[in-house]
Amino acid sequence: MKANRKFIEEDEAVSAVIGVILMVAITVAIAATVYYYVTSLTSTEGGSAPTLAYNVNAAADTITVTKCTPSTTKYAAATDSANLIFKNSTGISYYVLDDLTISTAGTGYETANPIQAGDIIRGFVDGESYTIVWDPLNEVLGSFTI
Repeated sequence: MKANRKFIEEDEAVSAVIGVILMVAITVAIAATVYYYVTSLTSTEGGSAPTLAYNVNAAADTITVTKCTPSTTKYAAATDSANLIFKNSTGISYYVLDDLTISTAGTGYETANPIQAGDIIRGFVDGESYTIVWDPLNEVLGSFTI
């Protein structure tokens, strides 16, 4: 009987306030860990899509890039990398080549070049509508008609 009374008479416990604070801190730490783990699973290879601003010159069948954010955004005429793709109204994909012309090639031009303000992209067909898509996110950055 004396063994059971020992626990009742002692006053060496954590206060209720400290206990609640510890439980909240542990819960927040677990939630942060789960959030980090889930967001790392859902990240995509190409990162987030860039922001692209451009001017269309219908007379010359070109577009001029006026702004691209982030400045490290690159294009490549390759189907296996993050890429800037121009799709026409029939769904044909055009890739930007090293000389800033567009082509349906998709291979053979594996160099990734930065997109910069002042770049003039050529090779568009007069009277055709194009949609600018950032691959692999398949996010539309804009559309225009030449």
